[in-house]
Amino acid sequence: MFSRDDTKAVKGLAVLMMLFHHLVGFPDRYAQGFEGFETLWHGLTERGILIQIAYFSHICVSLFFFLGGYGLYLQWKAERYHLMEHIKRLYRSYWRVLLLFIPIALIFFRHNNPELPALCRIYDFQDLRGFLVNLLGDFTGHTANLNKEWWFFKAYLSMLPMGLLFCRLTKKTNSFVIDMLIVCLIDFLRGIVFQNMLGTTLFARADSNIFFLNFILTDFRALNMYLGIVFAKHDFIVRLKKPFSRLRCSWLYGLAIIPVVFYLRSYVAGSFLDIFYIPCFVVAASVFFDGIPLVKKGFMILGRYSNNLWLVHTFFCYYFFEFTKIVYCTKSPLIDWMILLGLSLGASVFVDAFWKLMKYLRPTLRKIFLKPEPQEPAKA
Repeated sequence: MFSRDDTKAVKGLAVLMMLFHHLVGFPDRYAQGFEGFETLWHGLTERGILIQIAYFSHICVSLFFFLGGYGLYLQWKAERYHLMEHIKRLYRSYWRVLLLFIPIALIFFRHNNPELPALCRIYDFQDLRGFLVNLLGDFTGHTANLNKEWWFFKAYLSMLPMGLLFCRLTKKTNSFVIDMLIVCLIDFLRGIVFQNMLGTTLFARADSNIFFLNFILTDFRALNMYLGIVFAKHDFIVRLKKPFSRLRCSWLYGLAIIPVVFYLRSYVAGSFLDIFYIPCFVVAASVFFDGIPLVKKGFMILGRYSNNLWLVHTFFCYYFFEFTKIVYCTKSPLIDWMILLGLSLGASVFVDAFWKLMKYLRPTLRKIFLKPEPQEPAKA
């Protein structure tokens, strides 16, 4: 079984990997004065294994697309999927963070000291027009100038109609192999055919077309949404998990598969075989969580806040200078990782609490800012 709880738990793991990826994987973005991480086993840093783990953690993007496609198909099959409603929910969740954190950034974290890292000075707008253009672009999701890691929003948004189209076009195919071949064909067209088309005279400016760029020439990781749809359609995650159900301490086997995937992806074949790595990783994580229900509940909590955590965490490790010093206050990657998680989770809870309060105060605010509706004259 692979339920919504399983999806939340795997999302929780994915968002933890995202935090680690952004915390450790970019030495040029470390806080000012931070000299690097140290571990008890020096080989982790001296041999570059720690950085390699951080690079591998970028698989979280593919996981989010895969799980998104998985859920999309199940809702579509149950005739409960409404594209516009899904888009509205995504924008609502996105705006809840943007409308809170961008004003906070402009008021409290607007630095113009040239000695500070460039990322800590991105809110120092000297040109009002330029700021408004950036704000409008980010508000619509078309750009990600106020937080560079918000690029994922547009990519995910663009894949939703494509995923829905894929569900409808493959509705009558009953073979897992055929559906997987279709996914491989789409990947080939995107990565080889369409990319090479841009080098021709006829299609030289095709990448300036918003529809071609966002819906056809998508990020290669976004194609995992199609992969998630195929695995949901054929119930293949459950089929792969089934052999583990008879094993004693099955969670150990699930835990053991994850470093194998890390080694193969990082040191053998790279991301080329993500079409195999992503499902294996999801199955391994799900088997592990099934064996330790208490741990699963903890990751489900993180999964519940995964969207907020994604949107807010880089403010603390990249953009808010004072907080970057707190996040990188030790040389331990584990401790700093937990600090970043604590700050991000606290901010995520704050975002939800703030908008719940606004909802509670809505009647009072309406009375303050809106005139009362005119009363219709009583009929004689």
